[in-house]
Amino acid sequence: MGADLVRIYALIPAYQPGERLVSLAEELVRLGFSVVVVNDGSSPDKQPYFDGASKYAEVLAHPRNMGKGAAIKTGIRHIAKKQAGGAAIVVVDCDGQHLPADALRVANEAVAHPGSYVLGVRSVGQKMPLRSRFGNTVTRVVFKLLSGVYVSDTQTGLRAFDGSLFESLLEIEGERYEYEINALMRLAKARVPICEVPIETIYHDRKNSVSHFRTFADSYRVYAGMLRAADMPMLRFFVCSLLSFCVDFILFNIFLSMFEHLPFGEVISNVAARVFSGAFNYKLNCDFVFHTKTSPKTFFEYAALAVAILLLNSVVLVVYTRLGISTRVAKLLSELTLFVISFTVQRFAIFKNKHSPAQVKRK
Repeated sequence: MGADLVRIYALIPAYQPGERLVSLAEELVRLGFSVVVVNDGSSPDKQPYFDGASKYAEVLAHPRNMGKGAAIKTGIRHIAKKQAGGAAIVVVDCDGQHLPADALRVANEAVAHPGSYVLGVRSVGQKMPLRSRFGNTVTRVVFKLLSGVYVSDTQTGLRAFDGSLFESLLEIEGERYEYEINALMRLAKARVPICEVPIETIYHDRKNSVSHFRTFADSYRVYAGMLRAADMPMLRFFVCSLLSFCVDFILFNIFLSMFEHLPFGEVISNVAARVFSGAFNYKLNCDFVFHTKTSPKTFFEYAALAVAILLLNSVVLVVYTRLGISTRVAKLLSELTLFVISFTVQRFAIFKNKHSPAQVKRK
């Protein structure tokens, strides 16, 4: 597909935009883009910005806020229906963090490499706000573990692709910020070529206050999406166990500060922490590891295993501490000792053949 046969669209999902939306649309049109803006349920006082953008772009609207993923799908669906011939789309954030010139470079890369998913990657350095830098680093590591693919910037919003990927992208689950990581995970698993183009990113302040990303709620959606997409039970189990262990270890230290002076205070603290972290781990295992609904049967089977593991864990913990190992180090060693046993019993006994893992449609 030659570049002269491809119409290039800039798709701008917009929620509560500022005046930058109008100038962004104008600049993109000047560079040769056809621009589509999706008003994702913004408040009425933002309407003047959409009216201004309508001089340069088609403006679509959601009746209520549905999320960035839903806005991107709305734009792709509209463009796919409208454009009978070849088309390519670059998704551009509305807050002015992406330079139009970079959007053009990323879009041209998608046109030059049909069937590829092109990312405009930022430099994860001191210029990036601390919250974004930390989140990007953690997500990059987890993404590598789950997909086997290293991506420099998993959270970039500047992405381009041609019409051969429209159908696949419309089928990917997720309506909010998790959609972008879901798309990246699904396409990586489907062995779609991923291209990276270095870009400059503009931040309005050190906290990136213009972003609508909710640190806890949206982070949960992002990581939950990656766990669902991973097709390796052992790896999913490891990640969920790691999260549960963090909960368990924090609670263990809290309880230990309360009961350390008592006989077998480490055992009391261990039991108390495990009650809470065990319930958390059961829910994660049902939702993300073995993809099964919670039920009384699996709960009681899991509880029985948890009690057995807890007893053995406590015995191992006492043995390690009596050998002169510090209590907190002994806690870490006992958890590592019983990890494989717990996975094996759950994978091949409690949750055996409950469902099939998520399948990826490959072209």
